[in-house]
Amino acid sequence: ICGLALIVLGILVQVTIHRFPGHQDATASIIPIVLISIKRVVADSLTEMMDQYNVTEEVKLAVDHMQEDMKCCGLNNASDWENYAADKDSVPDSCCVNITRGCGAGTMTDSIKVHQQIMGILFSCLLMKGIRNGYEVM
Repeated sequence: ICGLALIVLGILVQVTIHRFPGHQDATASIIPIVLISIKRVVADSLTEMMDQYNVTEEVKLAVDHMQEDMKCCGLNNASDWENYAADKDSVPDSCCVNITRGCGAGTMTDSIKVHQQIMGILFSCLLMKGIRNGYEVM
């Protein structure tokens, strides 16, 4: 489900970005609503994947790959992984700035060793741009 949501998100973001410069009618005001809906779908899918991280090897590999590629940790921040390990202070190694075996142990709050979240920042910027363009049209 998450893969499909990310593909749909990518398509919608590309279409939205390419429409902004020449878009001159009031339908631009619907863009923030679409972005909020997409964010919710993606957030729910990613949360579900994080819950299944230690259960399914396929999910683990997908989440690790995504976090490594996006250089992020969790959906909001590293504390999203509070149930990852018994110590409540460890994150997956894919969260680490320098990935080595065991690098995520006890590093949840160490912003030097663990990537910070960027997904929320991306959605916030897109939402802000959509709202701004919606008001400019009116």
